[in-house]
Amino acid sequence: MDTITSDLVITQNDQVGHYCQLHRDLADAALTTADSLDFLAIVAENLHRTG
Repeated sequence: MDTITSDLVITQNDQVGHYCQLHRDLADAALTTADSLDFLAIVAENLHRTG
C-alpha cells in the first residue's frame, strides 16, 4: 500500500482481509460509469452557470 511518504507491505492474513473488505465496500459504494458521467455533466453545467 502506498502512503504519502513511504510504502507499506501487509502480509498477515487478518490485516490483508481488512483491506480487502474496505476495497469491496468502496467498490460497492462507487457510481457506475454511466452515473459518474451523468454526475460530472451536472457538475460541469453548474460550474458553467455560476462561473
